Amino acid sequence: MIRTRDEKMDYIKPLIKSLNVLKLYPSRYDEIKELYKCIKEYLETDNYRKIIKIEIKSINKRIVGVLASKHRENVYLKLENM
Repeated sequence: MIRTRDEKMDYIKPLIKSLNVLKLYPSRYDEIKELYKCIKEYLETDNYRKIIKIEIKSINKRIVGVLASKHRENVYLKLENM
């Protein structure tokens, strides 16, 4: 079964809030802009699965995770050291 747009938004909103708490704004980091493009595509496409691996070299961190449309797979992003 595939997630609806509203279900996807329920997963994405807390992720965006976490990025804001960490002060990882798209206006400051081009890599976050890239992540937002992936999120937009995830929300607009029905059967979409994207593995996220984005390096933010200026702060020596990496964002990894999965944006999955199917219910059997978890949607997550995590920030880790490089």
